[in-house]
Amino acid sequence: MKKEDQGSNRLVLFPKEQERLEKEAFDYFRGHQYKKALPVFDELIAYGVHDVDIMVAKVTCLAELGELREAELFLETMIDQHTDDYLIYIHIYATLLFQFHKHKKVKELLETVLVNVKDVTYRHQFENLLEINEPLVDEEISSEITVTKRELNDAMNNHNTLAQWHLINHLQQSDITPYLDMFKTLLTGDTHPVVQSVIISLMQANRIDEVISIHKFNQEMMLNPKTYPYFTDHPVYKDVQKMLREIEERNPSFYRLAMQILERFIYVRYPFVEEEDAGVLKEAIVTIVNQAFNDPKNAVSKEVEDKLIQLMEAEQLYFSLLEE
Repeated sequence: MKKEDQGSNRLVLFPKEQERLEKEAFDYFRGHQYKKALPVFDELIAYGVHDVDIMVAKVTCLAELGELREAELFLETMIDQHTDDYLIYIHIYATLLFQFHKHKKVKELLETVLVNVKDVTYRHQFENLLEINEPLVDEEISSEITVTKRELNDAMNNHNTLAQWHLINHLQQSDITPYLDMFKTLLTGDTHPVVQSVIISLMQANRIDEVISIHKFNQEMMLNPKTYPYFTDHPVYKDVQKMLREIEERNPSFYRLAMQILERFIYVRYPFVEEEDAGVLKEAIVTIVNQAFNDPKNAVSKEVEDKLIQLMEAEQLYFSLLEE
């Protein structure tokens, strides 16, 4: 039977019902019937039964059923709550990650946690696991590099733009040095402009200090990513942004859409952004946003009309990746 917790308006179990469910769950669990045990543990947790044995058993069920991501998310939630059992969940989480060869995450987790761990027993356990894990981090990184290079090479050979984009974006938190030769090939080949922009941004973020060649929109440029400004630091970007700010307070939604169009335009074309009249670009962007808000199109100059065409071409290129 169940009763209502008056303080929280949540149903809670009577002791005998809780005892019955716990016995049922752990009988399934001890019999390795994890698929049957899991929903019973979930029911107990839903009724506010948060005993550490039950929480650990749920994680074990998820792991045994191959639902590793669910197990990770559940443990992350428990860790974030900083309960009295916080270090138990940290230990289980680190062990789970280790068993599934996620050695970089183990290293990151334990190095962060050890800063504040005072408990001698747990500190010793964490330091031991970190020491065992350390040589495996390099192996994981080496394996990831091999797989990514093979997949990126396949994507290049098959002209699979979407795969190129996904694989390169996936390297945002990685050392890109092993991929530089492939990046240079993409920057000088018949590559989607957005993919080239992603590569340039990555090389800038990694402060690659060498002169590289870029072929884009039938133009060629040599630049050093370490010293070349980011696209949001380009004078044209900054000038148009300044002009659009007068709209921000009056119509924030209009301003956000206008800035998105500006960012996509500069990003797609980068680094080949013409030294142009910022006022013309601003007027063209405002015209597009007005149309998006169903305002009638007003007559514009030939310069603005030409810029509208360029903006629409950039929008099509940017979103064409999503359509592949």
